[in-house]
Amino acid sequence: MAHVLVVDDDSAVRRMIVLLLRSDGYETETAKDGAEALALMRQRRPCLVLLDISMPMMDGPCALECSGRLHDGNGASRRR
Repeated sequence: MAHVLVVDDDSAVRRMIVLLLRSDGYETETAKDGAEALALMRQRRPCLVLLDISMPMMDGPCALECSGRLHDGNGASRRR
């Protein structure tokens, strides 16, 4: 089943989304901010990222921009 990364600074929102996704058979992982999400994306590329816009440390738009730098145009992970 697909791997989904849920990113939100509100733990109640993360739990609710994870419960819904897991009840439909999705594998989930969570992060509390954009910086944590990027670290997780470096370890394992999710099929889908549900990303909150307003978060501390690194907000959604910044995380989205940075995540594009993790992968090249062919979809392969860039390893340094």
